[in-house]
Amino acid sequence: MLNRTSESLETTLTLRDGEDNVLTWSAEIPAQGVRKFELTPEDTAALKPEELRMMITGMVSQYGRPLVIKEFPNGAVSAMHC
Repeated sequence: MLNRTSESLETTLTLRDGEDNVLTWSAEIPAQGVRKFELTPEDTAALKPEELRMMITGMVSQYGRPLVIKEFPNGAVSAMHC
């Protein structure tokens, strides 16, 4: 996450599966700063991987720039800029 504002922001990443199991991670992102949420399969083992939804709260959307990178077991990489 890239915080392009002039304020420090508490940002939370929430993952939810199709059965509404939820995991959350939070980080303080300083003004003009960057923080990375790195999630491994071990971090998300409590969720059903077939259907995951991601939500980011605490970041002003027009100034925050999330980039999502998914690495697959076969070595392929998928990237999405939100």
